Amino acid sequence: IGLKGDGSIVPFEEEVLLGIGKRLREKPLEAEDPRLPSADLPLGTPTFGSVHYRYGGTDYYTYKPIATTLAWKAALEENGTYSLVWEHEPPLEEAVKVQIRLDELLWHATLQAGQRSGILAEELHLRSGTHQLEVSTVGEPMKRTELTCPDLMMTMKEYKQ
Repeated sequence: IGLKGDGSIVPFEEEVLLGIGKRLREKPLEAEDPRLPSADLPLGTPTFGSVHYRYGGTDYYTYKPIATTLAWKAALEENGTYSLVWEHEPPLEEAVKVQIRLDELLWHATLQAGQRSGILAEELHLRSGTHQLEVSTVGEPMKRTELTCPDLMMTMKEYKQ
């Protein structure tokens, strides 16, 4: 949306802006839940995550989806101690540096090349309720590199020593 050389707005763009204004007056914007849509993560069951993308492209009309984040939500019925385990088939061809966010807790890990599973965390003390889990490549959301294993599975288990 832009101005013509004389400072006026292109007629079609004026119609678009007026239409947006009318729609907003009829139905004002509501606060949205900032969490990503997530796959359910049942306790003890390996589960694929909901894949989220950033977009890259050479100009306004082209884009390329780039997988950067996987998201799950775990509904726990009771307080407890849990572990997180990742799985991938076939074994990873290259090491993948990731950041893991569980609610407000953030940490980093490397998924090792040649491995098909590994432990991301042990002895996580969690309260009953719903917890948001995200695994992504490292960095700012709009600058993250591609997650080369978007078919990664996650398992949350009760932790036993």
